[in-house]
Amino acid sequence: MMSMAIDITRGAVSSVTTAEDKNDIDVMEESFSPQYMTINVAPAQGLFLDMSFFDNYNKRALGKGEALDWHSEPESEAVIRWKNFKEQKVMKHVMAEEAQQHNFIKYMFIQEFHLKHASYESSEQKVHTN
Repeated sequence: MMSMAIDITRGAVSSVTTAEDKNDIDVMEESFSPQYMTINVAPAQGLFLDMSFFDNYNKRALGKGEALDWHSEPESEAVIRWKNFKEQKVMKHVMAEEAQQHNFIKYMFIQEFHLKHASYESSEQKVHTN
């Protein structure tokens, strides 16, 4: 879905859709439907879980212990440690890897110059669910 968001941002979706009455948002909403739609895959480099939610755990643990909640107190010790770790370790690594390997730049070049999107129209093909 990152590739869909990137294509919408750079205007590639509306330039290839065959239906004149569809806009980018229509195509993105349709991509969440059960109908088959070919969407490219963006590089996973730099994708990480930035925020965790423990709603289901908290429901099960209700009354048995302290709930896990990292969002209601943005200045808590755990949140500060996580932010420092993310900035000092994770982002530093992601940026250094991109500077060395140029994965995202390569991806954008391939998207723009090598891949020809027939369209972002959905089809009646079955979606494979394993």
